Amino acid sequence: MFHRYITPLYKLKKRHLLKNKILIFFQIIFYSMVIFQLVFNQLLVLKLMDSLVEILTATLALHCFWYTSRKFKETRKKASFYLSVMFLGLAIAPLMQFMDGLFYTGWGPENTFGLYDTQYGYALIILSTSIMNICIYLFASDIFFNKKEGSEKKFSISSLILLVLSVSILVSSIFGFFMKLANQDVTIVIGLFMALSMGMNIFLGTASIKLAKSIENNFYSKSLMYIAYFAFGIIIVYVFFILDSFYTSYSIWGLFGWTLFLIVTYLAYKGFVAPMKVNIIKKEM
Repeated sequence: MFHRYITPLYKLKKRHLLKNKILIFFQIIFYSMVIFQLVFNQLLVLKLMDSLVEILTATLALHCFWYTSRKFKETRKKASFYLSVMFLGLAIAPLMQFMDGLFYTGWGPENTFGLYDTQYGYALIILSTSIMNICIYLFASDIFFNKKEGSEKKFSISSLILLVLSVSILVSSIFGFFMKLANQDVTIVIGLFMALSMGMNIFLGTASIKLAKSIENNFYSKSLMYIAYFAFGIIIVYVFFILDSFYTSYSIWGLFGWTLFLIVTYLAYKGFVAPMKVNIIKKEM
């Protein structure tokens, strides 16, 4: 049924391959799921696909972390530091999920090595995504919302709202981290955390679009739009994870969430890292 909506790989002409990287990736995922479904049970298929996407996401995010960290050492600019920590948070989340998938006993003895009964990975995901959101606030506040007046910056209302959201996210994530380590129910805390994070990303996305429309340079305008897509993509990721939370085991919503997480990490690369590389090339020419 689904194959009707997916263009076969052999029909893609060579000149279109670069423009269809995302389509090719989803085709590989789809056909791999079909093959594994014929051999293994559905839970194992989802777990294998989850693990693949998590490893790819962590690899891309670590590359971006390495590049932005190196950039910070060269320039000592705060924006580069915020981005490096943000990408580290993006890398930690899928790595910790991968760790829980291997060792958390809650997935059942036939699906895990079962080395621990507490979701340590989940607890660290809460903390790492909180740090990621704080760095989004710091970056957005520094680039988008602080109004320059002469040599000084004026603290804007938007930046103040983001500050309140950031502090609330940090407090809720700390509570969620320790509650999860104590094996307590964190549904309400995570719900609050996600709602606050969505608000943060709405601010980042709308600010990026507004700034993109005011810039004449086509390349940097596109980079800002990538940042906007990243911000709104994170919101959809949260929605998928909320749907996944209604299941006691692996679900297709979790796979959708981590697959989209990979895509938004790539969008973050295009929006934040790619412009840095272009600047370096221009300086060397």
